[in-house]
Amino acid sequence: MKKEGILKRGEECLAEAKKSAFGYTSSVSVRDFFSEEAVPVLASRLKAIADEGVTPVFSYEGWINESARFSDRKVFEKLGLTPHIVIFVRPQVPWINSSWWQWGAWSGKEFPVWANKFKKSGLWAETVAKWNEVPAVRNVTVFPVSRNVVESFYEMLGADLPFMATQRKSNVTLDAGTLRLFQKYRKTRAEKLGAGIDFVLERNRVGGNGSAPWVLESKIVSDLIDFFREDNKVLLSLVDEEIREGISGDAQWWEASAFSSREAEPPGPVDLDPRKTGEIAIKAIAALARLDKKARAGKRSK
Repeated sequence: MKKEGILKRGEECLAEAKKSAFGYTSSVSVRDFFSEEAVPVLASRLKAIADEGVTPVFSYEGWINESARFSDRKVFEKLGLTPHIVIFVRPQVPWINSSWWQWGAWSGKEFPVWANKFKKSGLWAETVAKWNEVPAVRNVTVFPVSRNVVESFYEMLGADLPFMATQRKSNVTLDAGTLRLFQKYRKTRAEKLGAGIDFVLERNRVGGNGSAPWVLESKIVSDLIDFFREDNKVLLSLVDEEIREGISGDAQWWEASAFSSREAEPPGPVDLDPRKTGEIAIKAIAALARLDKKARAGKRSK
């Protein structure tokens, strides 16, 4: 689901993903794809897909917080859809830490200010309830991210896992040294490319798979656990029994002590570890040499 209601499927999606620095393609915000002018064409294309006996699947992380826009614009009613909404959630404390490194650290805001506002987006039960109220929504299914996201989704559909999904992971975390380098020298993660550079480095084996620095002090962890507790209790009533048991038995949802072994680092820039910075430079030079060789080989074959 692209801007102005353009639909892409199959090979078109794969081709677009290959061109993207992120290595994938996704739908866009409802405000970008939905307009009164686009409704007739979009509804017609969706009906044609349904008539083929095909179930269209649309994915966009930002939709989790756009239920009100879907309701106000009567998106599903006007498009003749009765969608099954699937939402993946995770314990909020590690989610906040990961989100800092995905968005917050590059927002220009101090951590306490950012976290105090951002945490409201993690009230999962409230979010699920809002989606249940969107007109024409058939049902809402919630899965924990502790399970493999792609496998869980295809299992729910009763479909075989695509071959590409069994290969490399996407959207992995860069190592701490690389993230700290980005913080220290902001031009290395220029706003124009943004998170795209994370994927470029991972794909070229520079950033490596790692754990982002833990920036949540014990008092912050306790406050977050208390803030989310009642909402998480409600969440238990919105999931099936297997998932309910998994969430109930996972201390990361309920106990600050689950994170007692984590030693918090400053959320802002710190002095760089020369050894780690050197390792990044060595990997980057090797990656540049590989890319140069590949580019020259391509020129010779033309």
